[in-house]
Amino acid sequence: MAILLVALVGLSSVLWAQQTETPERKTGTPTLEGILQTLQDNLDAYHKDIPSFLCDEHAVSKMAPLLTTSPYVGSRSQNTVTDSTFRVKRTTSADGDTTLTESRYIKSVNGHAAEGEEISGPAIFYGALSGGPVLVSLGQTACMRYTLQPNKPGDSRKPIVVEFTSLPEKERPANCVLAEDGSGHALIDPTTMQVTHLEFNVPNHTIIAGGKTANGRDIQPIKGIWVASINYASVVLEGKTFWMPTTIDGKMIGGKNPTVWSFNAKYSNYHKLEVTSRIVPYDGSIAP
Repeated sequence: MAILLVALVGLSSVLWAQQTETPERKTGTPTLEGILQTLQDNLDAYHKDIPSFLCDEHAVSKMAPLLTTSPYVGSRSQNTVTDSTFRVKRTTSADGDTTLTESRYIKSVNGHAAEGEEISGPAIFYGALSGGPVLVSLGQTACMRYTLQPNKPGDSRKPIVVEFTSLPEKERPANCVLAEDGSGHALIDPTTMQVTHLEFNVPNHTIIAGGKTANGRDIQPIKGIWVASINYASVVLEGKTFWMPTTIDGKMIGGKNPTVWSFNAKYSNYHKLEVTSRIVPYDGSIAP
């Protein structure tokens, strides 16, 4: 059974944030308001300027009992290694809304050549390359409670740390990126003001929603903990610098006989998605 690590969904339409005169810009001292505004500006620029692109994905997806002494270790363990070309395609509608759509072209599975569009599990993660680090941004203040961790004097080169906790379900709107109770933190480079590391923890995540199989068997729902972390680094596309994921690590633990689902991936070789064509003269040697 394929288990989905439910994604951080990218915004289908982009609202361009205006530059505001924050206390940070007036005093030069980082403030939570100013940091969130800058991160929102970064996010808006990402959605405005990022072209369609490709990158290489090396992913290891596993499922195994939490306890190695479990009698189910052999029958319930899965380990899938895939190498894929990961694609993010940019489309713009007639009214100007931008959508970034993710897909994969699988080249090999467990070292054997393969062709396909989707990883079959046991765990996958999607949304991080199309959505950007949206969990920490001005646009999510109706969904999150943010806290700026103060740096000690002389620590100006250390990452800025912003912690976040989702507001109670009754208080947050329905369109929050993290539509569950969760918490985490982001590390922000003080020179570039870009997110370099993001972690979050969802303690009561729906791992399996339940339902029925194709042959009518009941699927029992499973809830458990979901933790994930993403590292970012700078990538140049079309002469512009974007901060893209280099690694994604996700793990879920749940079930009556606790099971661990994990997804660990590395991303490299980012380049613009483009097609090159040429016209050659027909010399009569082949059918036109």
